[in-house]
Amino acid sequence: MNNTICPVCNFSIQKERVVPIVYPKKGRLKSSFELVYFCPGCHVGIAAPTLSDDQIDQLYIDGDYWNSQKGQDLSPHMFPGQYAMAECRICFLEKFTHKGKPISILDVGAGHGFLGESAYISSGFCLGKYAVVEKDRHYREALTNVWKDRSKIEFKAWEDVKDATGNFDLIIFSHVLEHVNSPKSMLQQAAALLNEGGLLLVDVPHQDYIFKEDVFPHVLFYSPSNLRTLIEKSDLKVVAMECFGRSRKQLSHGSISVTLRKNLEQFVYKLRSILPPKFTKRFFLWYFRGDKPNTDGVWIRAVLKKV
Repeated sequence: MNNTICPVCNFSIQKERVVPIVYPKKGRLKSSFELVYFCPGCHVGIAAPTLSDDQIDQLYIDGDYWNSQKGQDLSPHMFPGQYAMAECRICFLEKFTHKGKPISILDVGAGHGFLGESAYISSGFCLGKYAVVEKDRHYREALTNVWKDRSKIEFKAWEDVKDATGNFDLIIFSHVLEHVNSPKSMLQQAAALLNEGGLLLVDVPHQDYIFKEDVFPHVLFYSPSNLRTLIEKSDLKVVAMECFGRSRKQLSHGSISVTLRKNLEQFVYKLRSILPPKFTKRFFLWYFRGDKPNTDGVWIRAVLKKV
């Protein structure tokens, strides 16, 4: 990383004047990142050395990120943690939408599609259209198979935001903006697809380099203040913003309580196929506390609208 322009606040960052930290990596995917630099202007963390957009896209297009070549079982029963957190995000959105009015959703970086699944069964939503943007072709195909039999719901799937057509009442970026080099342009592209009065949901990790042993392939690291800066520079306005989940301080590496909770989580996850779904959902709600506001929480959740 030589001199570069911050993707959030446009500050000109001079590498020799910035003290980096080591990029946390310990996972199954091979990481090319070595360091995290922090912008002096907004303090967003930037992974280095940088990858091109094409290199980042390839991580997801090839199916490596979701390990999707091994099968596309998108049952919430098999991914109880992800499904529990999707429900938390949909519940958060319910207070900003009109109950009973048919709603159209564009889910960017849909992955398992659990946000759509949660909206489909939610009493607070009347889902009329569910569209996804998902780089992984295996998951696009699997999601198409899941939704094709739901005749009352219009379904569409695209590989890239720029390919999406139509207009939407709600556009969701759940754990997407930390994976891209140009979050501003992505938000602006999506905002152009909003119906009048439409909303965007953004959910990103809260400086997860602090509490995770592996953050690959995250390329940007947000705090509430620099996420707000990004939103404002994308010509959007914050309707609501809060942090959720367990405290980052509670998740420090080496803590006995963290180790015990992690071992319990792995045990429950291994038994998920034989445990009652209600139990696993409650367990992961307790484990992550994704529905609990917390100023030091591990996730930042924001609802946005056009200025």
